[in-house]
This record gives sequence, C-alpha cells and structure tokens, in this order.
Amino acid sequence: MNTSSRREREKKARESEILAKAEELFLSKGFDNTSMDDLAKESQYTKRTIYKYFTSKEDLFYAVILRGYERLLAMIDSECSTGKTGFEKVKLACQAYYKFFCKFPELHSLMSLWTTVKAKGNGSDSPFRQKFMNFNQTMFQRLMSLFEDGKADGSICSDYDISELSYSSIFLITSFFHMFSHVGNTYTQNFNLDKERFVSFTINLLTDSFNGHK
Repeated sequence: MNTSSRREREKKARESEILAKAEELFLSKGFDNTSMDDLAKESQYTKRTIYKYFTSKEDLFYAVILRGYERLLAMIDSECSTGKTGFEKVKLACQAYYKFFCKFPELHSLMSLWTTVKAKGNGSDSPFRQKFMNFNQTMFQRLMSLFEDGKADGSICSDYDISELSYSSIFLITSFFHMFSHVGNTYTQNFNLDKERFVSFTINLLTDSFNGHK
C-alpha cells in the first residue's frame, strides 16, 4: 500500500469525523453556543489537531453548510431530472427544496445563518468560506439555467428578464421557507390550515406567475 495515499485517506477520515461532530454540535447547541473546546471534547481530538484542518469555528461553519448545500443541490438535480420543460424543472426544484426542508429542518436553519455569520466579518480568511461562496455562485447559475431553459422552450413567460426573474424567485422561495421554519407551525395552526396544502399553494402561486402556457 502506498504510504502517501494511506496518509491522505487517514487525513480525510479525520477531517470528516471532525466535520460530522461539528455539525452535530451546531445543530444541537447552536453555532454561537458551540466552542472549539466543546468540539475538542466531543470529537476526542485536540484543538491543535482540529486547527490543522479548519482555521476557525467560522471555517467549520462554512464547511458544514457547504456540505448541506451540496445535499440540497443533489436533491434538486435528482428531482429536476424528471421534468420535461424548464417550467416543470423550476417547479420541481421548489418541491425539492421543501423536501430538504422537511428532511433536515435543523440543518436548514443553520444554513440560513450564513449571511449573519458573513456580516459579522469573522472568518473572512476562511478557506471553506471561499469554497462555499464559489459553490453558492455555481448553485445560482445551475438554478438560473432552469429558467433559461424555460424561456427557450416557451414554458416560462418571455416578458420577464430572466436574471431578474431567477434571482427574485430564488429569494422569494428561500425567504418563505426561512420564515416558515420560525412561524410556519404556529401560523398554519392558528388559521386551521393544512401545512402541505399551504406550502403547495404558495409554490403554485409563485410559479404560476411566470407560467408561459397560461
């Protein structure tokens, strides 16, 4: 067995173990309430070892949410593969987002914190922050391509500027689920609404506004 390749696998395994434990702590205690001492204790790695892989707690945060967004994009890609038109794929992408939201509610809430963490300016030199920002741009471009496909095949209304439509739609759907994670249960219970029907209606309300076949 090649010594260097074995060491590389061991390094990747340690990084994965630290990352998994960091995600577990962030989800259970919250990002602000988790310290590197907590992580060292729970992972059974010294802080010195942890800092060999991640430059700071913020670096770990970006690594965790990067993995979360990679899961989300994989679910979107899988769901969209059944769509025949750009419009169908956009709608399926929204539904995939909801499935992710239901399957990983705590992770979704953590992922929503990235703008807050970024605004504080901590971790500006974080390697994983840059990786996350690059992935975020890639994800936006991937989603925008669905709208472009819809405009090209006529399933999305041609009256809209495709960039404005893409960014506005992504903002609206992500903002809706961000708000829903905080007050969705209370809101639907207060007005005696079926949660699934309410979410489906909201997605339809958004997507029908640019349906090119209506």
